[in-house]
Amino acid sequence: MASDGNDDKPARVESPRDSARSPFGPRPLSALVPALVRPAFRGRTAMTAKVLADWPSIVGPAFAPLTVPQRLTSGTLTIACSGPMAMELQHVAPALMERVNAYLGHVAVTRL
Repeated sequence: MASDGNDDKPARVESPRDSARSPFGPRPLSALVPALVRPAFRGRTAMTAKVLADWPSIVGPAFAPLTVPQRLTSGTLTIACSGPMAMELQHVAPALMERVNAYLGHVAVTRL
């Protein structure tokens, strides 16, 4: 016999236990991202993480493959690079600091 939907059964109330997701079921991608990026950004401030994530677009294709930002503390941006590239960075430091500060929207880097 088919039900016409007018049964006198009370509506089922979902308990908190029912709303818990299974660890093996589908999960939203946004739930996985923090666990994936946490090791890469561990111990870094939000500004450092932002600079690290967008470094190639900040410095351009000439410097991006040869340099890696390490940390940004007290206005000093520490960059890892090879010896010859360090000399080149000293020559373009004012322009590089200007690009990073323009990207962040305020003067955050005063020294390389």
